[in-house]
Amino acid sequence: MFYRTALAAALWLALIADPAGAISLNGVNPQLRSKIESILSSCPGSKVISALRNTRIRGSGRMSLHASGRAVDLAGNPSCIYAQLQGWPGGVSTDYSSVKHVHVSLGGMEHGLRFSHGLRSHDRHVRRISRSHHASHRRLYSMRNAHLQAKQNILDGWNGH
Repeated sequence: MFYRTALAAALWLALIADPAGAISLNGVNPQLRSKIESILSSCPGSKVISALRNTRIRGSGRMSLHASGRAVDLAGNPSCIYAQLQGWPGGVSTDYSSVKHVHVSLGGMEHGLRFSHGLRSHDRHVRRISRSHHASHRRLYSMRNAHLQAKQNILDGWNGH
């Protein structure tokens, strides 16, 4: 069984790699592909280490964005790569020192996120929530607490307190 899996992985890599050993961007979302090509030309020594591949997200079993061509992993000078990703609307990993690559995605659950690998999905999504969103929640909870306090005051009045 291991042999078949390893053989399938080797064949898959052979299909997506070019003869020079670079990972192909064939099948990657056009907008993402354009951004990755721009980064590669702007950041000497940067290279694609993972692009289109059939894989699942560890721990969740969901298909990875790599499987649909909506994610690419880059290695190289992280300062240069992150500088090129300023204003990128998609997802970007922020833990290069831990995993030795930058995960760049477009669409899916990561869209708009800046995250570290290995965090639970809830922790990842918290980073996207804006201050105005938090402020609206504070107002909502403040109104809710005021309502509950008023309700308690009415009940206390009925009970003779």
